Amino acid sequence: MTKRIDTMVELARQGWQIGLRFDPILYETDYQERYRALFSGGLQASLVNSVHSVTFGPFRMPKSFYRNVVRLYPDEPLFAGPFVNRTTMIS
Repeated sequence: MTKRIDTMVELARQGWQIGLRFDPILYETDYQERYRALFSGGLQASLVNSVHSVTFGPFRMPKSFYRNVVRLYPDEPLFAGPFVNRTTMIS
C-alpha cells in the first residue's frame, strides 16, 4: 500500500489528477479503524488538491461464481460475511 500511495503522491506532484478507488471494501471487525488510519495519515494531506473523485464499493461477484467459490472454499472467512442477493450479483 505504501508504494501505491507514494506513486499517487508523485503523480500528483507532477500535476496529474488522481481518482481514489476503494473497491472492494472488505468487512473485518476493525475495517473502519483501518480505513480511518489510512485517511488521516499522509494520504489526505499529500493528495487533497489533486483528487478529482473518490469511490467506495462493496465486495461483489456474479452469483454463479460466488456459488463455485463457496463450494471450493467453504471455510474461507471472506465468504461468511453478510451478503445481499441482487438479481445476478452477490454483494
